[in-house]
Amino acid sequence: MRYEAACGIEREVTVPADLVAAMIFKATARQRFEQLARPEQRSLLVWLDQAADAQERNARINDLLDRLQRGDPI
Repeated sequence: MRYEAACGIEREVTVPADLVAAMIFKATARQRFEQLARPEQRSLLVWLDQAADAQERNARINDLLDRLQRGDPI
């Protein structure tokens, strides 16, 4: 049995539709997100999911994409 399967770790990361839509016109942000290690991607998606409401989630998405576009550390 593979370690990932035994620990319940998924190999692929499913990016939510709202983040995909936000990245459509921000190719640099999308490329940098795709270059992140899977655990880093998962961590960011958990952070997005922990938003209290849709307004906070949108603000987090915008913040994340801005940081990725600028090349800031995540």
